[in-house]
Amino acid sequence: MLNMIYFYIDVIIRTMKGKRHSWETRQKMSLAQLGKKVSEEVGKKISEAKKGKNIGGEHDNSPIPVLHIPTNTIYRSITQAANYFKLRRGTLSKRISNGEETNFKFL
Repeated sequence: MLNMIYFYIDVIIRTMKGKRHSWETRQKMSLAQLGKKVSEEVGKKISEAKKGKNIGGEHDNSPIPVLHIPTNTIYRSITQAANYFKLRRGTLSKRISNGEETNFKFL
């Protein structure tokens, strides 16, 4: 019986290799797992495995001031400076970090 189960699992894995589930299929799989209760033993194992791990990471989302050197203007954030100069925030940030943009400087 177990050999048959392992056989079918192996077949399923091989047929999906290199492919992705559709959005609808992922939603169905997600709904199938909602509300599913795990045993206390499994819950403790999951809890132990996650302890000490910083899953979300620590983010300091405070704005980084930016100096526009030619005008000596300080902008409160990269976003504010990018909006003023009609640039994308990510582009400006990357250019300043890489030293490509010499008119701006992080403070």
